[in-house]
Formats: sequence, C-alpha cells, structure tokens
Amino acid sequence: MFEAVKIRRAMPWLRIGMRVDVAGKAGIVKCGNQSGNIDVIFTDGHTGNCHPKWETTYFDESNTIVHDYKTTP
Repeated sequence: MFEAVKIRRAMPWLRIGMRVDVAGKAGIVKCGNQSGNIDVIFTDGHTGNCHPKWETTYFDESNTIVHDYKTTP
C-alpha cells in the first residue's frame, strides 16, 4: 500500500518513519492507506489519515526539510 501511495502522489522520496509537520502538528509517517493518503502518528498519540501534500513539511534524520507543501509561512 505504501509504495502505491508513493507512486500515485509522485513522492518517491517518502519513507515510513519520516518526521512530519501537518498543519502545525508534529508526527511520524506510519503507513499508506487505501485513500492514497498517509497515516501519521501525532505526538499527542492519535493517528490521522492525512493527504500527503496538504499543509505538510517532511524532515530527514538530520531535521532538514526534505519537502515542504505548506501554503502558509
């Protein structure tokens, strides 16, 4: 499922375990889902079904931004 999300959304660099910020909420990419989205485990403990390009910033292991899809500064 995860590989299908990477292909469908043209995000070959996407990895399970990446740190993300989704609309100001920190989390980690858990997996892909049937909606073509990603499931993110947020720091508050809940899991969200997130469109991978909506208001999302992705970070590598060094905390460097890999991709930033946020429309607001």
